[in-house]
Amino acid sequence: MNTQNFVTETCQIDGKEISFEVGKLATLATAAVVARLGDSMVLATVVGGGQRDDIDWFPLQVEFQEKLYAGGKIKGSRWIKREGRPSDESILTGRIIDRSIRPLFSDGFKAEVQVVVTPLSADKENDLDVLSVCAVSAALSISGLPWEGPLAGMRVGLDKDGNYIAFPTFEQRKESKLNIVVSSSKEAIVMVEAGDNEATEDEVVGALDFAKQKSMIIIEAIERLNQKVGKPKMEIVKPEELSKEIIQEIEKQAEPVINDLLSSESAGKINKEPLYELVNVVQELYPETKKAPIKNHLDKMFKQMARDRVVSTKTRLDGRKLDQIRPLTIEIDLIPRTHGSAMFRRGETQALTLTTLAGPSFAHEIELMDQEITKRYFHHYNMPPFSVGEIGRIGAPSRREIGHGALAERALLPMLPDENEFPYTIRTVSECVTSNGSTSMAS
Repeated sequence: MNTQNFVTETCQIDGKEISFEVGKLATLATAAVVARLGDSMVLATVVGGGQRDDIDWFPLQVEFQEKLYAGGKIKGSRWIKREGRPSDESILTGRIIDRSIRPLFSDGFKAEVQVVVTPLSADKENDLDVLSVCAVSAALSISGLPWEGPLAGMRVGLDKDGNYIAFPTFEQRKESKLNIVVSSSKEAIVMVEAGDNEATEDEVVGALDFAKQKSMIIIEAIERLNQKVGKPKMEIVKPEELSKEIIQEIEKQAEPVINDLLSSESAGKINKEPLYELVNVVQELYPETKKAPIKNHLDKMFKQMARDRVVSTKTRLDGRKLDQIRPLTIEIDLIPRTHGSAMFRRGETQALTLTTLAGPSFAHEIELMDQEITKRYFHHYNMPPFSVGEIGRIGAPSRREIGHGALAERALLPMLPDENEFPYTIRTVSECVTSNGSTSMAS
């Protein structure tokens, strides 16, 4: 192995050392970093493809690959010893990473990027999720991709004396009424995820300030690493610019269509298909022009005209005043054979939630790399394609559905009765049968 390119950078936070290593593993990836906290280690790799001008979205893929060997475990199944589909916890970790890094990619960057985090060691004290955010941040920083980092991920706890704890251990988290994950860049907080037990507003704000301050230590370490081994930043291929003639043609055809859509005063979703039909109309007039920039300009026009109408009329597109919320209704006991059922409606959004009770033996046992969890309460969220009037895939829950279920679960968990008073296993399922607004909040 060539050790000439092997570089290590470290930093200390409240007596805990975090290290970043480059040059030993995954040398053919665009960038690869091994991050370590205690005896927990993760390998974060980044591979970037070429710029694509045939899409109007950013194809970022983030994978957290759970490996039982990291915790010194072999899969309990007699028949299958290899890791299978990712656990919900792995998917949630991947979502934390994704939501942290995605906003910092430069506008107009449309290349395929795949981020893969491979846990190497889990010491059963230091959680791998925030360490993974730091590792991915370091890998992206040195990759040369147009990413406006670095950032740092940090979990903050609160001890009995009211002192904040950076990177609390699993044991410390059991005693903390605050469990908040914060991803911060130099300039701002980028992502927050929390599950608290009736923490006060001041305690939460203090945790955010604490995380922002301590994160600077990690960010500076990543910057030092980038100075040593970072690649030159990739230049973004500018998207095709429409000529003045084409823009005038688009606006001439789109303005009456958009005005008709905005004048409908429908309480439902606006169907923009008539607007998007103009993409083909304009392309027939200018065959050398790609569809993506035409559609982008139509979306830009719609957004600006909608905003101008709301500002000038002080009325939302569905006819509501600016300070008027959608109608709220709740019905209970809709379903006869479940232990509990309720329908929450907000405007057109409908969330039907059903509750099932069982004995303690039905608790959910979860075996992870670094811990074993027993959950007596779990919340599942489903959003089928018919909820938005579309045809789509039916099958295993999507990452979004898993994430929204976990969000509702964290919100309701502190409100449950004590296990000694109510020893039942509780499963709630939210079926979001109609979606026109936030279904995660409705569930």
